Amino acid sequence: MKHFTKFIFSAIILSITIGCSNGAEGSNYSAPSQEEIEQMIEKKNIEPLAIETTGGVTFILCKSSLYTITKSNGEITENYSSWSGDGQGKISTGMTSTGSAPHAFVIINDKHLIQNAETVEVVFNDGKTVSKLVKDKRGFIMFYNRNEKDMNLKADWKVNIYGQNGNVLYESAE
Repeated sequence: MKHFTKFIFSAIILSITIGCSNGAEGSNYSAPSQEEIEQMIEKKNIEPLAIETTGGVTFILCKSSLYTITKSNGEITENYSSWSGDGQGKISTGMTSTGSAPHAFVIINDKHLIQNAETVEVVFNDGKTVSKLVKDKRGFIMFYNRNEKDMNLKADWKVNIYGQNGNVLYESAE
């Protein structure tokens, strides 16, 4: 009985070790290729406002949704988030503070802002600022830090939109 117990215990340890090592080697995460992204956009019939890739994940921002796409062992995995709202305000905003790449997103709805804006800026609650050039784009994904995960950012952040010469075209309330 003593040898049988040792055998069972050894078999369990060996199974756990093999299972864990296969899991670690078996998971190969990467971002989808440009072609795979284009195929998904066509298949879903979506109109992206912004597409960003970081850390093996591609984010596709649309008017009222966000797709998060990754590839694991050759298979595309897709997460979809949507929100309500008519997009009638000057801008629409949102935030994902956990997960693979905490970020804020900004969608400019106002035609005057789109035509005259030079840069869009997000100021996070700790004072960190991220900005991007507008160049006639409407959607922006603003990463707090592309290398940190699950940061649990606070939702109190603000958006500023600047025109040429740095003049303020839009400033969100604090």
